[in-house]
Amino acid sequence: MLLSNKADHLTDQQEARFWRIARQAAKRGTKGDGDAASWANLKDDALYVAKTAKPHQYQLVYQVKATKPLPVTVSYGMFLRFTKNSLAHPAYKLDGIDTELVK
Repeated sequence: MLLSNKADHLTDQQEARFWRIARQAAKRGTKGDGDAASWANLKDDALYVAKTAKPHQYQLVYQVKATKPLPVTVSYGMFLRFTKNSLAHPAYKLDGIDTELVK
């Protein structure tokens, strides 16, 4: 585990980039579920990052909170396989995404 509410083994810069990657991947993975404007009401809430046994693959659980139209928390579980070894300019394949309504 690289990042969770109990552990942080990433630099501040790496953590910020994983937050951005998680949001972009969740948007890409759920592109057919709504328009881009609906993401304006979703605020970052929690992030879990773990390295898997497969090369260049990470498991991410990204949570957002919605304020409009109803207060709700949504969790996105996903596997990302990086095709370019750079967090500054990441290239990755989304290997799977699960969406769960938490509250």
